[in-house]
Amino acid sequence: MSSATDLSSQFAVQFAADIDALTSQLTTTPTAATLDAVHQAVSALERRVTDATLLYLPKYDQAKYLTALRALSAQIESTRASLRSSSRFSFKSRSRLAPLPSSSVTTDPPPATAIEAATTNTSSSADAAVAADPSVIRIANVPPNATRLVTIDRPGADIHIANVGPGALVVVAHPRGSPHAPPRAVHVHAVAPGAVVVVAAAVDGSLLMEAAANCIVALAAVRQVRIHHAHRLVLAAHVVSDPIIEDSDGVLVASGPASTITGSDRDGAAMLPGLETLLAHPSRMDHVKDFHWLVGSTPSPNWAQLDDVHASTLNAALLATFQQTDATDISPDLVAHWRTCISSLLPSPQGQEAPKEQ
Repeated sequence: MSSATDLSSQFAVQFAADIDALTSQLTTTPTAATLDAVHQAVSALERRVTDATLLYLPKYDQAKYLTALRALSAQIESTRASLRSSSRFSFKSRSRLAPLPSSSVTTDPPPATAIEAATTNTSSSADAAVAADPSVIRIANVPPNATRLVTIDRPGADIHIANVGPGALVVVAHPRGSPHAPPRAVHVHAVAPGAVVVVAAAVDGSLLMEAAANCIVALAAVRQVRIHHAHRLVLAAHVVSDPIIEDSDGVLVASGPASTITGSDRDGAAMLPGLETLLAHPSRMDHVKDFHWLVGSTPSPNWAQLDDVHASTLNAALLATFQQTDATDISPDLVAHWRTCISSLLPSPQGQEAPKEQ
């Protein structure tokens, strides 16, 4: 039987070969299809690193490999942005270049259960990206105090959530009886104070988040978590590898209710596709790694575990959300749950309201 050292050495050789191959694909006239394939391969490599760390891979090797994958992911996004900019400067009708509608026009919004309804305010470049990469689900420009419910309707989706207004409630649901594979990644960018983002799904990849302040973000379960530029964030998820934070402070973490569901209790949240697989691993949410805190003998002051009282309030709202993944709208009771969480967990800036029933 091979030793842990031998297995680590073999992993290093294979990992380097895989990175070289993927980098080569990115530098030889990439297309949207190529970028999608490379992105899937990076997600698969992330899972392999996570699994190897649980068995034999040293933590410092894990950090090194994740840094390499993060650089490759940045290269993918940079290349994808270059492709988008090329289409942006082609001739378009003047109507596609009209200013975005004012966020103040929120009376009687269209139903938000379809992907199209949730992306009506995206820019023309984002529309082009969706057309080029149908696996991407985009939820953008959510008005202040609005509610949005979006159902995952495609296998292995990449979920991109951006520009969530103050006090808004966004729920991305993976129905319990869905034939589609779990989402492979969630990207969250620019979440305003008082907002709540819940991904009621088992994410078979990473949560990548930046620019979030005084808000709540939660997932049922996820393999990896990376957070940049977050301040006074409440984060809940069952995560099977050590979460990573950078340039962040005041981060409060909890494993969420999925970690405590066992036996017959699993009739609710554990019915989410793919969740059973992730629950087979213990949650590592209480092992946050702060890449900008290098004092090994002293815990980072930039994060802490959520206390039991507030965690109980949060878990009640999350369980209610997980059990409504087959709904067609966000119920008044669920809005009330999140009102309680917002008032309990987050400071209330003057003039900020809780999510409104729509």
